[in-house]
Amino acid sequence: MNKIKEIRVRSQDWNELAKTYSGLAAAGQKGNDLVRVKSVEHKGFLYTSFSVRYTPEGHAFPSSVRAYRLFPPAMFAGETTTICHDEKAILAGRRQRGDATGLIVSVNGTPMVCAQAIHFLKDESLTAATAAEIKQLDLF
Repeated sequence: MNKIKEIRVRSQDWNELAKTYSGLAAAGQKGNDLVRVKSVEHKGFLYTSFSVRYTPEGHAFPSSVRAYRLFPPAMFAGETTTICHDEKAILAGRRQRGDATGLIVSVNGTPMVCAQAIHFLKDESLTAATAAEIKQLDLF
């Protein structure tokens, strides 16, 4: 399995990425039907996720989202599949267990490929106050 790129993001962005969790949809896949996933745009790319880890603030390991950058099938160079857990491909060494790279999913009815795994880490130090919070602070 390739090393997964890690990106630290603000809490607000992490929360939006965490909302894309589609692991239950993947686990309930019927046959070769495309898994319908939730998605969000972040810095010009579309993402979905199949794994989210929540940890308390200040914990040694930050909360994280293992997301996949989504590409149209024509832009993806590599082997694709419509089967989320393909035991035959895993046993043959063509896929790694738990890796969705190459999985064709449905985003609002449009086929997209899970192209690149990204590990988003929640970084509390990057969190900016919202305009409403700043307005409240001005009252003091």
